[in-house]
Amino acid sequence: GMGDYVSKPIDPEELEDKVRRFLDEQLDFDVVRALELTGGNAGVFRDVAMMFLDAAAGRLEAIKQAVAGSDSEALENGAHSLKGVAALLALHRVSKVSASLEQAGADRVWAGTSQMVADLELCLAAGITAFRAELGSKSAQAGS
Repeated sequence: GMGDYVSKPIDPEELEDKVRRFLDEQLDFDVVRALELTGGNAGVFRDVAMMFLDAAAGRLEAIKQAVAGSDSEALENGAHSLKGVAALLALHRVSKVSASLEQAGADRVWAGTSQMVADLELCLAAGITAFRAELGSKSAQAGS
């Protein structure tokens, strides 16, 4: 469970803040840091996050194909690209796993890359879920 609690009477804003922080820790996504990295501009964050969402599946597929085909250059380039966008959006685990895959491509070392790709797929799915939730919450706020 959460190491934090909300006392009664429950303040909805406090509860949302606690839940969001808990989810951020679980997903290794820091929305505050992501906003800082995108200049504190929610519109820029939204645009970059939308580009990330649009390209994530294709980037993951390219990395999978590079590993399957032992194409070190494609692995290095694909992982580097994903690492950079993930770092900008404060998706720490995605960035870290991508960096490991990038290094494996650069070193032409294939041992462990299949597990790294599986890890990347899981943390990428969690990141995509987090962004969809965050973007949905921003859209709802803009609409009110």
